[in-house]
Amino acid sequence: MAFPAIQTSESNILSYTVGSVMGSNWWKPLTFTRNQRPLIHTNYPEQIGLNGTGECYSNLGYYVNKQKITAGEAHIFYSHNNRSLGAFNYGVYVRNENAAGTITVTPIRKAFSTGDWHSENDVLNAWKSDSSLPSISLAKGAGAWLCDNACKYSTSSDALIPFNGIIRLNTTGPLTVYCIAYRLSKKPDDSVIDQLVEFPYDSDHAIGLQACTGMGTGYNFQTSIDLNIGGGAGHNLSSLPFYFRVADNDGANNRTDVTPIQTVNGLKTDDLGNWTCEYNFAVNIHNNTGVTQTVYGFTSSDSGRPCIYSNGHTPAGKLLEVSATQKRGSWRWFAEQVPPGTTTYEFTICNGSYGNGCLTNAFSLSSTIV
Repeated sequence: MAFPAIQTSESNILSYTVGSVMGSNWWKPLTFTRNQRPLIHTNYPEQIGLNGTGECYSNLGYYVNKQKITAGEAHIFYSHNNRSLGAFNYGVYVRNENAAGTITVTPIRKAFSTGDWHSENDVLNAWKSDSSLPSISLAKGAGAWLCDNACKYSTSSDALIPFNGIIRLNTTGPLTVYCIAYRLSKKPDDSVIDQLVEFPYDSDHAIGLQACTGMGTGYNFQTSIDLNIGGGAGHNLSSLPFYFRVADNDGANNRTDVTPIQTVNGLKTDDLGNWTCEYNFAVNIHNNTGVTQTVYGFTSSDSGRPCIYSNGHTPAGKLLEVSATQKRGSWRWFAEQVPPGTTTYEFTICNGSYGNGCLTNAFSLSSTIV
């Protein structure tokens, strides 16, 4: 197997989006398998405190999300905007629910940001935090804050001040996980947390009903792709680029690559863009031409934050946006000299939060592709 170098220079940022001049029939559906561990997703209320709504603070008797998980790994993601015109903190609190006694909670990855739109940095920082975080020992019934962060704010009612975070953890026993927002004067203790109730769902606080809070199953996805040059197994790049989507929440090409989220109120399940979930690829390129060929890979979005991990290389991410002021539609991150025979390239694609959930992608023999 091989691990591709990640092309990070700005010369690899292209103005257009992949597939922008094609019909939907060109997209190749992929079949993904995903792990069977909890994805705790917290995105509602999306805009906390907007015009006095969405006030989900513990001071008012609410938690934002509460989920019970079993022993093993779990992924926690949260993303909101502070529209309250004031300061508050936001944190993740966990409690040992193991009747048998002490358990150990080990954060595997952890990142937080507030006040900017570069959520690709959260993914990269979470990847960099691997194996550097201390474990926490919790006695029966005991709890601890895994993070507790101040959220930036603005005094302008028009300002969008985003914040979001990632925690990947492993627990040796059953655990209750809370996402909690609180005003600075009152950090909730156990006696307060025990009395909190879920913040009620109201469609006025969710955009298109896609801003939701709850839990799903699976955040680590696996798939393989066979490509050929000059004929043979899989899709023939000599004839046409290979187009595919990741986290296709807007279409019907991939129904195995989004995680349904059961909302905290139990009233609905939503397919989301799977922000911060990881898509692991094994791409088999069968070069049957007898000579080395250059293959290019692209990831694309009109408002996404794709990140790439390739073993042995520094992870990288880019903010992509196509608007009146930005023309950054595609990232040509893959450019490999593929020798004759079969080479398997392994890498991970992950989309940070904000913007469109779906990433459009392609492999091609051409360095410019639409």
